[in-house]
Amino acid sequence: MRKIQFYKIIFLICFWVLCGIFITFYDSSLLGFESEIEGGHYSFFRNLIYVIITCIIGGTLLGSLEVLYLNKLLRRKPFGITLSIKTAIYLLSMYSFISMCMLHIFSSEINKPLLSGDVFKLYVDFLFSAKVVTKVIYWSLACMSALFILQVNDKFGQGVLISFLLGKYHQPKEEKRIFMFMDLKSSTTYAENLGHIKYSQFIQDCFFDITDVVTKYDAKIYKYVGDEVILSWNIKEGIEKGNCINTFFAYDALIKSKRKYYQNKYGIAPEFKAGLHLGGCLLYTSKSTRDA
Repeated sequence: MRKIQFYKIIFLICFWVLCGIFITFYDSSLLGFESEIEGGHYSFFRNLIYVIITCIIGGTLLGSLEVLYLNKLLRRKPFGITLSIKTAIYLLSMYSFISMCMLHIFSSEINKPLLSGDVFKLYVDFLFSAKVVTKVIYWSLACMSALFILQVNDKFGQGVLISFLLGKYHQPKEEKRIFMFMDLKSSTTYAENLGHIKYSQFIQDCFFDITDVVTKYDAKIYKYVGDEVILSWNIKEGIEKGNCINTFFAYDALIKSKRKYYQNKYGIAPEFKAGLHLGGCLLYTSKSTRDA
């Protein structure tokens, strides 16, 4: 597991735990911090602990599934298919986690075993109530909000969204960074031979393959320019373990390992060349865009 993947999973767990704390407090305040079950023994803190534990377990499982597997498996799928698959997985998972949590809460409030008939009856009543719908909707929004934040963060570049929100680049700021300018060899010839549509698919395939390499070597994708990708590191991350050099050779090895795939699909095998630059650059926010 890469460091950035670990941070993403931790973010999802923390986000969903906060959502769990909020909805527990909200539900309890509506009930006047009393049990809605006649004769039930209500405890806000006990219910809160159940919710937090459920969120940590669910966040760990769903976060790991999302970050380590789904992102990679569905990366090349159309958006509609990706959305449908993820929606089905998350709805089923949320239903399971909500059920697990509510069973424990009912069991505690009536002081009976988890699998007793009375607990099961309360659970069945809950399933056919409006509350289950509101809880599924709430947790659906919570899940989608967290994933949306991660998606936007990836789109801007790792760490850039937080810097943008904190106003780090509101005023021009000079930083020393390492940039790698990596572009396709013989791109004009390939474009003429493939035609613009197939050539665009070819470039898209190449850049799909760079994602895992970039994550592994702590690079940030600064910009795509046609058949060129510009990567950047701060000085420490770029020099540490030779990340700024190893990124190119790791990507080159990956492309060569898929040579047969590219030959069969496009009739050519891509090769990239790269240049490195280390020096000062000016970072600032222009309207809604971060420029350098």
